[in-house]
Amino acid sequence: KSRAGDAYLLLTWLAGDGMNPTDVLGLYLLHCLLLGHEGAPLRKAILDAKLGEDLALSGASAHSLEAKFAIGIKGSQAERAEAFVSLVESTLRSFVETGFERAAIESAAQQLAYSTLEIGSSFPIQLLWRLSTRYVLTGDFVEALRPAQHLARVRQHALDEPTFLTQLLKERLIDNPHRLLMVAEGDPEYTKKRDQALAEALRAKQDALSESETQKLLSDADAFEKQENQTPDRSAFEKLPFLKTGDLPRKPRQIPRTLQKEGRLEFIQTDVFSNGVNYLCVAFDLSHVPTETLPFIELYVNLLAKLGTSRRDYVQTGELMAAHTGGIWGWLGVSAHITDRERVVRQLYLTTKFLDGHAEQALSLMEELLFELDVGRVERVAEGLIQARAAQRSSLAWMAPHFTSLQGARGVSPEGWLSNQLGGVPRLGRIERLAKGFETRDAKIVDELSSELKIVSELLRRSPHLSACFTGSTAERETSRSRLKQWTSEAPATDLAPIPWAPRERIERVGLAAPMDVAFCAFVLPGLHPADAQSEAVSAGAQHLSLHWVLDEIRLKGAAYGAGCALDLFHRALQFSSYDDPNPARTLGVFESASARLRELEWTQAGLDRTLITLAKDSLEPNRPGEATNMALSWHVLGVNDDLRTERYQALLGVSAPQAKAALVDMLERGADRACACVAGDRAELERVNLALGERALSIEELIP
Repeated sequence: KSRAGDAYLLLTWLAGDGMNPTDVLGLYLLHCLLLGHEGAPLRKAILDAKLGEDLALSGASAHSLEAKFAIGIKGSQAERAEAFVSLVESTLRSFVETGFERAAIESAAQQLAYSTLEIGSSFPIQLLWRLSTRYVLTGDFVEALRPAQHLARVRQHALDEPTFLTQLLKERLIDNPHRLLMVAEGDPEYTKKRDQALAEALRAKQDALSESETQKLLSDADAFEKQENQTPDRSAFEKLPFLKTGDLPRKPRQIPRTLQKEGRLEFIQTDVFSNGVNYLCVAFDLSHVPTETLPFIELYVNLLAKLGTSRRDYVQTGELMAAHTGGIWGWLGVSAHITDRERVVRQLYLTTKFLDGHAEQALSLMEELLFELDVGRVERVAEGLIQARAAQRSSLAWMAPHFTSLQGARGVSPEGWLSNQLGGVPRLGRIERLAKGFETRDAKIVDELSSELKIVSELLRRSPHLSACFTGSTAERETSRSRLKQWTSEAPATDLAPIPWAPRERIERVGLAAPMDVAFCAFVLPGLHPADAQSEAVSAGAQHLSLHWVLDEIRLKGAAYGAGCALDLFHRALQFSSYDDPNPARTLGVFESASARLRELEWTQAGLDRTLITLAKDSLEPNRPGEATNMALSWHVLGVNDDLRTERYQALLGVSAPQAKAALVDMLERGADRACACVAGDRAELERVNLALGERALSIEELIP
């Protein structure tokens, strides 16, 4: 029997023709209507029934001949499966009887419109994927080029024919026998049982081998290891034509933009084609906020879409958000300033997107959520915290590289320390403590959080600087700028809050225990400030070492899925990392030997030039409107201008192989005694690692306390 919170329940239908645009878009409309925002009726019904902690793996999908529709929950129990299915069926049937309101259909169609208009970072690849998938399955790819036309037709059909969506709901979900209920239960003993079964199978296999067969296996293994360690003959490879650094543009790609200052508001407009979608990103300076209060601002933003305001409840705010925006998101950014060595930039970024004609409503809603959020509704705050807890529990494995890197960087720079406080292991424990406190209605915890959240809006109003960047149409830009100007009416704060950080004085070795099949490693040393003259040389050296030694040692020889080495300038950290790693003890040894091994490696300029090209591509990517908006604002906040970008770009392309090697060796040797080794994995695996490490063992603690 599983413990509470150990089960996923997933109800999935084969729901239609995945190559029929009407079928597919009809299902996606149902997805938006039933599940598309925090107050959506089916989402609300499931969460109100307390059958699980949050939805998971839910909605329509159409990437093959068969379209599918799924509704799932996580943080549930196997014995709740019957009640879950019954609730879903009864809720769906209620819509067959009542139908969908016209305004809700319009809102759902608008949510789908973003997918037909947006030009994202992977737009070319996504388009080619859609074309090739359709061509392989049907022999015709033309229909994949007409998503906007298909959506307009289906939208109009849904508005003109009231029974279209209800009939689709009845036929494809309610009365459809082609469905599967899957229950996935967690087993705390799974890893132990699996490892025991594997060990027994290997012992049986070994016992069945004859002496000659055993010797043959050992001989083959030795031959393979010798072949792995041979230096390959690259003479033929070097004769192939390669792109040269001289073939690259002399300047990085710029984002055309203008800056307008009005009091405390700094408003940037980019001149990037956005195809009818408007993008806005706003940054609040948090330099005046005490360090102990910053986690509550992070939590406040996490709750924005889950709570109501002083004017309306969370269902109404969810409906407004869906009707007038493509969502509102926020995050806290911590970074070194590009030129000011003493300044730790602390910003709250808030971003949204909206179609033409919706700027007034989008900015009004954003303002209402920021400054009038109803944090006094204990039940809603509790649900938001439980969902946050469920999200971090279910994402431990794929987020483990993030946690190990932050844990390692917390002792090398103030930026690393603060980033770990806000997004690393301390956040995991904080969410667990708060969620449990609100579940049990612990008065002390409820009062503490409520008090902290209530002062956040005042702190945001008194931000010393408000910066914003907009990409889109002229009319929406002016509306946005005018509304943002009103946000700066409060008197600004003047005090700079210190960061209570001190550099680590000795090497630290940490193990983070959590249920995982494989391990994740990080080895972090003090890095450089962005203003350091050697930053380009070290960046190039780290990338070259990553491509020409770390990957060979960790992935090819150590069987990890991936590994790398990189200089994080804005957190002043040099990071080695591996993920999906079955040999963490060996990996740590490789990372710790990097300086000695680097001295033995011979780097050619031709080889380094290829590495420089991989680094330079980040400065040459096309301007996608959403990314350009966020990037232009980030550059402004961090003190990056076009002249400085050009100077750094040209310096990077001019790095020589001896310069890169010498700069990286110097950094590795100077920072060795202040490094941090961190491994995340199953506790049993961490204990095996400690047996291998001996006196250099890890101090093991739970990833989630």
